[in-house]
Amino acid sequence: MQDILFSLNIVAPLFILVAVGYFLTQIKFWDDNFLKIGNKLCFNVLLPIMLFHNISKSDFFAVFDGKLIVFTLASVTVLFFSGVFLIRFFTPDGGRRAAIVQALFRGNYLLLGVPICASMFGDEGAVVASVSSAFVIPYFNILATILLSIYSRDKVTTVKGVLIKIAKNPLIIGCVLGIVASLVKLPIPETLDKAFSNIKSIATPFALLILGGDFKFRELKSNIKPVVITTLLRLIIVPAVIITAAVFMGFSGVSLGVLIAVYCTPVAVSSYPMTRQMNGDYELAGQLIVSTTFLSMFTIFIFVYGLRLLGLA
Repeated sequence: MQDILFSLNIVAPLFILVAVGYFLTQIKFWDDNFLKIGNKLCFNVLLPIMLFHNISKSDFFAVFDGKLIVFTLASVTVLFFSGVFLIRFFTPDGGRRAAIVQALFRGNYLLLGVPICASMFGDEGAVVASVSSAFVIPYFNILATILLSIYSRDKVTTVKGVLIKIAKNPLIIGCVLGIVASLVKLPIPETLDKAFSNIKSIATPFALLILGGDFKFRELKSNIKPVVITTLLRLIIVPAVIITAAVFMGFSGVSLGVLIAVYCTPVAVSSYPMTRQMNGDYELAGQLIVSTTFLSMFTIFIFVYGLRLLGLA
């Protein structure tokens, strides 16, 4: 029962915020122009500051598990290229391809990684998850930028164009600055730190409200097949394969907790504003966030409970 409540308490509030955003659109509390501006605000300001603040607070030298980092980045890479290779057999639409592949490898580690690990392993789990985030989150964003640049409907596919987009991506900039601040132990004035903390606290809730506001059930009908298949892959098949491989390689305890946070979490909320800003299929991206967020309330419990039952986590 405790594991069930843990899973519900972590994920259910996210789904509620999406529902509130959808309701506000239905009663015409805001219009499409506000949603576009809100999405731009999330992508360019709120989420980058949250990334910077979270990563800058982590201590790289306190806990560093090289084997875990290498396995995580390597498995994400394999998943990325596997998705890019296989998706071409299922849909010719570049924007749709980008949304689906991104959903497969880009979990909501930013929001759920530390809470999940902290809930499972206390302070040790929180520290390891925070240090891992400094590698995992930037890598997620670099791969997503490459993916969206290649498959973008504006057809920017040159190497130079992709590199420019990576360098100018606000989420990646936030990650890089956070890593630098953490490594040099940059002293941040208390007043500025408090301001960053306040911005961080509204970033994810606001992004979820905007996501819900943009959600269109009528579009879901045309996307029902990719939504169902991708959700099944994201929440059950991919984590089952990766975590099984990790167990055979000797991972257990906190390390498995981090992998649960990477692979069992729903699609990253930040993938929606990023997909919209880079001219991808943001409607499908949003639908995948909603579907995986709702169902992960149950699948996270299954994986956590199963690993605990086996004495591995």
